[in-house]
Amino acid sequence: RSVYKGSIFSYSNHNLEGLGQNLGLFSRIVNGTDRCTTLRSWLNSAANCRDRSWPGDEEAAFYNSLNAKDQEELINGRNLFPKRNNVVKPRWHLRYAVNSGILDVKYTFKTLSDMGFHDIGLSKASGNHFPGYGYMMSFNATTLWETWWRSEDLYSHNHPMFGAIGEWLPSSVAGITLEPTTVGGEDLIFWPRIPMNRLVVDFASALQGTKRGDAAIAWKFVGSQDATTVKVVIRALVPPSTRANLRLPPKATNVTMRVAKEFPDLYTAKEIAALQCEKKRGTGQHGYPYFYHYDREKNEWTKINKPSRTGTPCDSFLWYVGGNDDVAWESYSYEPVVLHETSTQSPLQPGLFEIEISDWKFEDPLPDVPGYGDYQGDMGPYCSDPNDFVWDVNDGLHMM
Repeated sequence: RSVYKGSIFSYSNHNLEGLGQNLGLFSRIVNGTDRCTTLRSWLNSAANCRDRSWPGDEEAAFYNSLNAKDQEELINGRNLFPKRNNVVKPRWHLRYAVNSGILDVKYTFKTLSDMGFHDIGLSKASGNHFPGYGYMMSFNATTLWETWWRSEDLYSHNHPMFGAIGEWLPSSVAGITLEPTTVGGEDLIFWPRIPMNRLVVDFASALQGTKRGDAAIAWKFVGSQDATTVKVVIRALVPPSTRANLRLPPKATNVTMRVAKEFPDLYTAKEIAALQCEKKRGTGQHGYPYFYHYDREKNEWTKINKPSRTGTPCDSFLWYVGGNDDVAWESYSYEPVVLHETSTQSPLQPGLFEIEISDWKFEDPLPDVPGYGDYQGDMGPYCSDPNDFVWDVNDGLHMM
């Protein structure tokens, strides 16, 4: 539905900045000049910090029905434009919001993570205000909506419209995915995109089913909250008769690995993890930090600063394996092969692994201002060598 014309895309005879540019695969296989132009144009649309207003009636009705105190808080936080003619309008920052549709969202976060801008993807996905996933949760949503806006009568509140983020979370944030050409999950890639700082997340985990059993990964930062250098600990579970590779960024130079001598008791670990998660969830103190409540008599919305169960983060069962030193470990040789300046790769055998990066140095977050709208600087490693590729293009033929 979009037509590539050199450095821009044409859609229905209109040039739109944010439509086809976020195809991560495409931005790797075109020639180098067009690839960098594609990425720059994509960042201009999806990752810059320009403020925009939203003309929708539903959000206008909601924000104008907020009590005065909450309105003022949002205006001061630059989430609402100041009142004009006694009316407020939503003010959304693209750096901390999701301006993507049903097709767009499938590639939005993957592209940012794959092209070296993972932390921007994290900030977009975790934004609390409209439009985004956090906005849904602020209305106690436990399922995805069909639209970003708060429809009361037309659109569903239980719909897979924006569900593609459910692929990005395990594959990029946690770091487990099927190898592109695998059959039945015989080949896996463990590739956690470890953030440059802990502003959004400091641990993640995911489980991937295969016909040979569950594969899983969990990682976490270990160190004080104000530390500039921390330890990253990763656990990876590779099912029997499965091939796998571990990918780490080259800045992970001080890496040690060990593997369990035999498969541990995973069932007990899962039971303990489930019980601990339910206990933590039951406190109602660790979930989404606030929600909006509607008073029918006053015809007024109010922000309630009280955590809920929804969104309670729980620890992976992998951290409960060997809790009483009942796992016998042995060292495992870490022999990475440099794939690209953005990642290295090391093979893994079936089993439970623990990987430790002892000196992960935090970096300052990428600035909001002046943003990426007119950014002419370094576009990252994928633009430094136009002839370089991270993986064989043929690996993606089934996606085309």
